[in-house]
Amino acid sequence: HHPFVVVDGKAPRSVAVAFDRAATSDRVRVVRRPRFLASNEARNLGVDVASTDWIAFVENDVVMSDGWLDSLIAVAEAHDAATAYPAYLTPGPNGPVVHGIGSDIAVSGPPHERRVVEVQLALGQPWNEISGNLEPVSRIQAEPHALVIRREVLERMGGLDEGLLSWFDHTDLALHHQRLGVSAWFVPTVTCTYKPP
Repeated sequence: HHPFVVVDGKAPRSVAVAFDRAATSDRVRVVRRPRFLASNEARNLGVDVASTDWIAFVENDVVMSDGWLDSLIAVAEAHDAATAYPAYLTPGPNGPVVHGIGSDIAVSGPPHERRVVEVQLALGQPWNEISGNLEPVSRIQAEPHALVIRREVLERMGGLDEGLLSWFDHTDLALHHQRLGVSAWFVPTVTCTYKPP
């Protein structure tokens, strides 16, 4: 029942055809550009044509757990959060392992020597060993591999920084959350698993 926007940055022909087939549904809209797009540029293009109060970003190399979207939005609304995000997992030898469950960050130092310290939890731990002990919690640093964010927060941020062409889009997003005084919530009942090529 949710509308989808697919951003196509010069996808291979077979993939573009699949996108066009999906776009015959009233729920799917394809935004296409004839060149590779940096992540934040693609995300901003999707936001520009979306019409919902909540925006979900999902990258093309992940598999989400069942019911992920409704679960993330429900937790975010229950806590009046700006953002909600899943456990980010990668395949391991004996099942999924933690890639990220959110981070806390601290900024310190004088203006010309500012430092960002990131505190991550459970990196590389087997998911089946820790998942049963986790509760939803406010942790500021989500990763844009998959998350939901309020449209009005994106607007207050001025959109995502398209000049950021490499890593650390998650840190940039967290710093915006700090600056705006809004929260991000980790939702352990939802998972986002990377699938190797």
